[in-house]
Amino acid sequence: MIQVRNLTKSYKYKKILSEATLNIEGIYGLIGPNGAGKTTLMRILAGLVSVNEGEILVESDKFQSKDLKSVRNNIGYLPQDFNMYPKATVFECLEHIAILKGLKDRKERRNRIEQVLEQVNLLEATKQKVHKLSGGMRKRLGIAQVFLTDPGILIIDEPTAGLDIFERIRFRNLLREISKDKTIIIFSHIVEDVEFLCTKLGIIKEGKVLAEGTPSEIAQTSSGLVWEIQAHPDHLPEIFKQYTVIDIKQQDYNLLDIRILSEQKPNKATPLKPTLIDGYLSIINGWGIEKDEPIKI
Repeated sequence: MIQVRNLTKSYKYKKILSEATLNIEGIYGLIGPNGAGKTTLMRILAGLVSVNEGEILVESDKFQSKDLKSVRNNIGYLPQDFNMYPKATVFECLEHIAILKGLKDRKERRNRIEQVLEQVNLLEATKQKVHKLSGGMRKRLGIAQVFLTDPGILIIDEPTAGLDIFERIRFRNLLREISKDKTIIIFSHIVEDVEFLCTKLGIIKEGKVLAEGTPSEIAQTSSGLVWEIQAHPDHLPEIFKQYTVIDIKQQDYNLLDIRILSEQKPNKATPLKPTLIDGYLSIINGWGIEKDEPIKI
């Protein structure tokens, strides 16, 4: 488990994180809109950025901001865009990274590279140039370079950004497979990714943690707020002005089924079972939340 306690980070006069507190375990997802402070928190956890205030506890060991560098060898970090050494082959890329990570014995290094390539299903791509790999294959290569040292903590930024639907499913399944005995932290603004993968979530907005809990617990925060109304397509502009619209399905040419969030029941509306995206949006909108007190579920 990783405990984040009251982290505060400012750049010049702008506060990016404000007393962020999280209890990270299992496959943990941190979601929030763009500009919420996710990237800054991610770089802090990866040991790349210091903080002004706060502390991080990794498996009960306490670290101040700069001291987190001492556990960096147990942290694997996969940025959103992994495209190192584009003109090198997959094997050459991993061999260079392995040398940088301290794997000096040539035979041991080769065996380890083959192991991680097999683990991420890239063994047949050993001689391919990195720049010729698909987006999904580059993501898997990124996981392979992380696993050269078998870290206990894996930090992944926007895991399925830029992937087609088949690569997205394959990469999600890979993360599921490798999650045994590891803490995986996923930073994303795509709610569907964390809904499928994560056992626990944190929601952040404008540098503040608004809520933390399981996906089902987050979903339940919107209980009594989710409705379905039916309307003619011509009425959509007015509906968008009045409500937070989640989804629209066309029933026939003249009738739409519209999923909305509303604190008050609209006329002729049908209540719906809340989902994670409903809970996320209700929390982001501030419904049912004390402004200075995050929801701990």
